[in-house]
Amino acid sequence: MNIPFRKVMAGAAPALLAASLLAPVGSAVAQPSLDSLGLSGDAERAIRALINRPASTPGSAFGSPIAFGSNLGDVFFAVGGTEALPGESDKDYDGGAVLGFGLGNASSAIGAEITVGLISIEDDFAEDGNIGFKVHTKVTDTTSVAVGVENLGRFGQAEGTNSSHYVALATAWQLRPGVPENPLTLITNIGVGDNRFDDFGEDGTGAFGSAALFFTPQVGAIVDWTGRQLNAGVSFVPFRSFPMNITVGAANVTERNHEDVRFSGSVGFSFNFLN
Repeated sequence: MNIPFRKVMAGAAPALLAASLLAPVGSAVAQPSLDSLGLSGDAERAIRALINRPASTPGSAFGSPIAFGSNLGDVFFAVGGTEALPGESDKDYDGGAVLGFGLGNASSAIGAEITVGLISIEDDFAEDGNIGFKVHTKVTDTTSVAVGVENLGRFGQAEGTNSSHYVALATAWQLRPGVPENPLTLITNIGVGDNRFDDFGEDGTGAFGSAALFFTPQVGAIVDWTGRQLNAGVSFVPFRSFPMNITVGAANVTERNHEDVRFSGSVGFSFNFLN
């Protein structure tokens, strides 16, 4: 089955880009002296790890929407590209971009995330795109649930595709909680949705899910089942004090629907203008 690239990107590209950005985190700052505070060794170690955490985190998904989201003051932008299949386009690749921001507070009540996605940024810039919306809330300090819709407010070539609705549950696990400077964090995310998340040719709902393991606070690996294909990639934060992450990998690694593996990648930036 050969699905036109832009028809796939109409729903998938903004989600792939936005999901590669976990909720923004605070910037690393100069480490103060803690010796005079009389803290225990473990407490001092935890505080130093918090102070020195990177300005961003690696990506936590590679194609699926994630239940964690942005809050008031959070803003993010990402741009990415994916290979086109032979005969699908006169170009070797095409790209997309997404701009998003948060409202509310998921820790105390409900957060909301709004995204504007552009399907293609090389030709006819900003003529094809869509809007996404997600509400999310923390049920514990490390677990979030979300309900969202993709491909809403379609324009240009995106008008020919349907909106996709989903619910998701995500949890952050610290596999080494006793090592605060590198707790070996695992992010798991599962959900169910329609249209983009159901297999090609089907008219129902499908399940999706992802797992991201942060080997260090700046480097992680991702495996992601989108409901249609299996993606895998790596994500890293190249600069500790600058809120940027880079995610690269392969889409459709099992070559489902008689399609080849595609190389995909994105670069994202996130910050909170209230901090």
